Amino acid sequence: GDDRARTRALLCHVFAHALHDEFYAARDLLLMSKLQDSIHLADVPTQILFNRAMACLGTCAFREGLLRDAHACLAEICGSGHTKELLAQGTSRFADRSPAQERAERRRQTPYHMHIHAELLDACHMVSAMLLEVPNMAAAETNPRRGDRIISRDYRRMMEQMINKPFSGPPETTR
Repeated sequence: GDDRARTRALLCHVFAHALHDEFYAARDLLLMSKLQDSIHLADVPTQILFNRAMACLGTCAFREGLLRDAHACLAEICGSGHTKELLAQGTSRFADRSPAQERAERRRQTPYHMHIHAELLDACHMVSAMLLEVPNMAAAETNPRRGDRIISRDYRRMMEQMINKPFSGPPETTR
């Protein structure tokens, strides 16, 4: 088989391990392939499959209580603000694309029954960030040198927004 088929098979294998809560097997397979170093050179459908495998790997780590690993896997996908686009589950309304590019993007979309719930990914990312960042923030109170070590900029920004709000009603989203 060619290189593209081998890469896609590897990503499907990683995805399957992650679905069955075999985090270490999936992670080791991904790390031994060194695919994360060269995925930006791959075609768009393969990049989408990589993003979906990383999202599944992140939720697998979260289910197993491996918060640092969950945060590391989900940070790039959830931190971008384009989760649905990265997973091929929706298109951006504001992008300037030709009709041909838009048709190609619509063709690449994942069928609804195969969607990975974006709010679940966001919740896993934020909970793991909170459980890592709050002890870090508490340690910074007693040791000022530790205060400059930020684990999750997204969580810190949201925390600052919540602190500076005069009144906060019930949450509208999982964030």
